[in-house]
Amino acid sequence: AQAKNPAKVQQILNTMVPKVLWEPGVDNPADPSYLRSPIGWNLDPEAWEAARKQLADIIEGL
Repeated sequence: AQAKNPAKVQQILNTMVPKVLWEPGVDNPADPSYLRSPIGWNLDPEAWEAARKQLADIIEGL
């Protein structure tokens, strides 16, 4: 999918996983070993299935 439509794939990834582990920052600079924050990805299985279908459609050329 990335080889066929990199912009669309990046859009799908940004929607499904808007933050990665190093983006949230830290609460306490004196102890940056942990951070309490909500998870950075979608928990809805239907959203993941829709994203998977979009990627499959890109691969199939639809």
